[in-house]
Amino acid sequence: MYMKEDVILFLTELKIKTDEFDSIINNGIKKNAGNPDTEIQSLIASLDDVKNAIFNANAIISSILIKYSENDLSAIVGIDDEINNLTRFEEVIHKMKGPLVAIFNN
Repeated sequence: MYMKEDVILFLTELKIKTDEFDSIINNGIKKNAGNPDTEIQSLIASLDDVKNAIFNANAIISSILIKYSENDLSAIVGIDDEINNLTRFEEVIHKMKGPLVAIFNN
């Protein structure tokens, strides 16, 4: 069981982090699209999986918001799996952000 207030705070912070991470990826791809470095091009190609993960995280956020809107109580139950998935996703983008910024800024 999660308090609605905590859920909204978590989702808001995660959405901000996700949008920032997505922007880093998009800007890095644009900036390096013509870069002949094969390692950079390989990285860019592998970012499709990351973009899919962002899409999936946004879908999970939407499903939680639907449950939130359908619930008149001050707490939400039955979202443990979704919260766990989003928490792991948040950890991954946190770990990837620094290295991607360093790579794309070179």
